[in-house]
Amino acid sequence: LDEKVFMHGWSKAPFDQASPADYLILPSKYEGFAMVLVEAAGHGLPVISSDCPTGTKDIVTSDNGFLFKNNNQVDFIKALGVASRKRGNFDVGKVRKSVAKFDESTYFKRVDDILVTL
Repeated sequence: LDEKVFMHGWSKAPFDQASPADYLILPSKYEGFAMVLVEAAGHGLPVISSDCPTGTKDIVTSDNGFLFKNNNQVDFIKALGVASRKRGNFDVGKVRKSVAKFDESTYFKRVDDILVTL
């Protein structure tokens, strides 16, 4: 495992060091809004995340990664196997575009559009 997985820990600029990474993995039980998934996908890095009760379904798509059942080790291992087989097959442009709706300008336009309809 030490040859395959590197646990980097805290970094002020994590995506500067993510270039050799194949995926960002987020095995959380709970997330409000998993901003790290948006940030990773926004940098073109595919993601693997637990299917938390909120947030992750709104971010993870077939264009940018995989979800696995929350608190389910077997499903996590299955997702890692699929991810391993699909390694390098994600289109970086599609991964980035998949989270464009969370971009600051797009987000504020959507909020404005909602407020206008009220």
